[in-house]
Amino acid sequence: MKSLGLIFVALIGAAGVLSIAGWWIGPQLVQIALLDERRDQPYLLLDFVKTSGEQDEAYLLSHYQQPLTGLIASEGGVPVGAYTLVQLFEGTRADEWSHLNNFHLSRAQDLAQVMTSSPYRIIAGNGRVENFTLGHFSAQAVRWRAGLVIWLVRASEHVAVDNLAPVLATLEGTSGRLVWDKAAHIYHREQDWDRLVVLDFPSAEDALNWMRDPEVATARVIAGAKARRSMVAVYGRADRR
Repeated sequence: MKSLGLIFVALIGAAGVLSIAGWWIGPQLVQIALLDERRDQPYLLLDFVKTSGEQDEAYLLSHYQQPLTGLIASEGGVPVGAYTLVQLFEGTRADEWSHLNNFHLSRAQDLAQVMTSSPYRIIAGNGRVENFTLGHFSAQAVRWRAGLVIWLVRASEHVAVDNLAPVLATLEGTSGRLVWDKAAHIYHREQDWDRLVVLDFPSAEDALNWMRDPEVATARVIAGAKARRSMVAVYGRADRR
């Protein structure tokens, strides 16, 4: 069997990028597959998902959640959190991802194996389910707490300072904590976020209370004005896996 590196080299040489039924392998994924010095490092994957049309929770669970979890487990990955959307504070209707799955893989090359497989194309290519996946290298499979604030940012080219610093400063003295702040490896062509920030709280209600605090609300408005665009949402842990 050919190595992943040879397969990707062949794909790049043939077409530059690969598009199958609307599903796109981005340059970040190719980079993970080809960079030998990082392919054995652990990786954290966040998968945002929602159903289209009249599909319900049962359909999402049976046709997406369970198959995806099984596929990732077949490559040694483990689910470390499943969340549902509580409230979208900033963003468009397209940013209303109803569910969030958090997976940890012991090696980045296992992620490449999953996302280039035929089963994944079938799962992610389901026309009744939409997904958006991103991630970054992470040494630990830490389970975040029950309430999350997810902040995706597309930075402005004209702002050199960290526009989220004043927002994050308001965490001091609260039950919230910064658990993730990294560049985002994006695996979908239509998404152009370049930074992912995750805050966790003991509960979704705690996260909502922090978001609604007047000082935080003011800092959010200022931060949003300095970004090209942003998506901010509160998620709560789901009972299912």
